[in-house]
Amino acid sequence: MFVNQPRGSTLVFVLLIMLVAMVITTTVTTVIVNNLQTATAYNQHAHAYYAMESGLERALYYAQSARASKTIAAATTASTISTLTDDLGNGASYTIAASFVEDTTAIDLAAGEVVQFDMYTEDSSAGYRLTPITDLANIAIDWVEASSCAASGLTSQIEASFSSWTQFNWEDISGSPASSALGTHFTYTCASPPSACSYDLGVDSSHLYKVRVKALSCAIESLTVTPQDSFGATLTVANTLEIEATGDYGQISRSGSATTPWSPALNRYFEYVLFAEDAISK
Repeated sequence: MFVNQPRGSTLVFVLLIMLVAMVITTTVTTVIVNNLQTATAYNQHAHAYYAMESGLERALYYAQSARASKTIAAATTASTISTLTDDLGNGASYTIAASFVEDTTAIDLAAGEVVQFDMYTEDSSAGYRLTPITDLANIAIDWVEASSCAASGLTSQIEASFSSWTQFNWEDISGSPASSALGTHFTYTCASPPSACSYDLGVDSSHLYKVRVKALSCAIESLTVTPQDSFGATLTVANTLEIEATGDYGQISRSGSATTPWSPALNRYFEYVLFAEDAISK
């Protein structure tokens, strides 16, 4: 027995199957292409990222070497780091920019914590040396009581160690300094809690200074130790090295940054510390 079918129905059925196959093929192809593009973009971003990381690591290593050499000043270090660039074997490259922030950064101290501030400038004009800050007349210690002080019924108190040195070269550290350090050690209680806690150290522009501050009875906040001239204006010292590296691969760029303190140079004048109840003779 034969069944009569409308003419062209087979063609319509075939076209429908082809359409379905085309949709499936297009969908699969789109997914594959998107995955390939994603993988390629990820690979490019990874190359650019690791190039940026390589630049940062190189800059930080150079900064560490410059500090250890005791011959390269902060400004020279930043200038040299800014010239560092390289083309890597995988086709990526990096560039670096570095600068020094010459302002005082406020920090917080928990009870019992200690921080050191060194007040000096650097001179590379005739061999690297540390020099006193020009026009220095005062070192201002300012902080704010943490809220925990009032909650505990306490008043913030700091312990400060203050020392000074006369100018001398790095090359002279193996021998006796030209002048012995003059030091003071004292505690100071906040006069106007919870804010406006301050203490001034009368100094001059003929010495290099080291100030260590320890929070005693409770935590303190926004601590700054600022060099000032006779008019109360803030004088700048090279405190923080800021580094920014950019990695490039094809059309992709990745940037990253690092912030590192410029090593307090006065810390390295002495390689050890001796404690004794009586006077020590060399």
